[in-house]
Amino acid sequence: MGDILVPRGMWKLFNIFLKQYQKVSIVPYSFDFWLGRNIVVLLDLPKWKKFLLKASTVWMISHTLLCYCFAILKFTRVEIDVVQGSKNDHQFQELRSFVLFTLSMYSSAMIGVSVTTSFTPSVCSKVLNATIKFEEKFNLFVAAIAVTLNLDPLGYLLPTKWSITFPFARIILLTQYFVETGRSSLGLMIIGFIVMSATIEATSQLHGLVRSSADSFRLRGKTRLIIKLYQELQLWNQFTNESFCYFAIPPIFFFGTALVILVNYGTIRLYDTTPGMIYPLIPFCNAVALIFLVILLPQAARAKENSSKLFSTLRKQFVSKYEKRVAKSLRPIGIACGPVGMISNKWAGKVMEVILNYSVTLLLTF
Repeated sequence: MGDILVPRGMWKLFNIFLKQYQKVSIVPYSFDFWLGRNIVVLLDLPKWKKFLLKASTVWMISHTLLCYCFAILKFTRVEIDVVQGSKNDHQFQELRSFVLFTLSMYSSAMIGVSVTTSFTPSVCSKVLNATIKFEEKFNLFVAAIAVTLNLDPLGYLLPTKWSITFPFARIILLTQYFVETGRSSLGLMIIGFIVMSATIEATSQLHGLVRSSADSFRLRGKTRLIIKLYQELQLWNQFTNESFCYFAIPPIFFFGTALVILVNYGTIRLYDTTPGMIYPLIPFCNAVALIFLVILLPQAARAKENSSKLFSTLRKQFVSKYEKRVAKSLRPIGIACGPVGMISNKWAGKVMEVILNYSVTLLLTF
């Protein structure tokens, strides 16, 4: 399996992701070889593991709400005694506000993926197994530092100076939060790339067959087979969009864009106010966020553009009445961002424009 629609390395990376995260978290999938092919198996977890899996997502959502609550308090400059924290570290005040807003945006972007994998885990296995079938047809350290510097949002509720119990509890809760958001982020990157790669390669190969059929007498009788494959691809794409993309993509798209804008702001504005050992983490996060956006967004747009080319070529070569009737039922496929529409090249350009404009606006305003 591999190299037909999805690079073989992506399946290996997905397998490594499952094995590594099963050591530190609960992942309801396994990658097995059964009846001569690789399949993504949905594990029958015990009730207590299912409870912990859902509780992990609920905790991430609760942590996000806490971030927003404290961010609103800071933005409105409401002072509460328990929210004061330490008074001897004023150099960290601006950094704490930045971390608070950044965690809010990052968590919000990952909520859709986390909820899908925790509450409806069968969706991802069905989508990936369908991708495999299409291939056959086509042939603790960071948490401790954050608590020590009082950067985590729970520091407003459980200050470090109170008792040794509270920092220990904060480290555990913050570690679980990072595990859940990391699992969602890596899972999204791998699963998203697999789905988009399959869509792009499938439409590209079908487009090549359609163009060849116009010149080759042997391929002229294969038009209906190509139409059938495209219809199956269209159904698979519709299922993927309705069951996964409608929930996962909108938060990533909107909060992810806001996160990139915020980290751009932090990279420039916090240069003089953040300690030298901590500041390099901000441009590093900026680079990671941009890479995340630069990799997935153009790939998602390319999926729609390839299907549009295939769609227009198919319609031009339809001759019989049956083929013309079928043409009316075909639609371009791609990655849907909820009810807003499918991601296209126009979207990609607009996102880059929004990031640039609002980054400058934020720097001029604050």
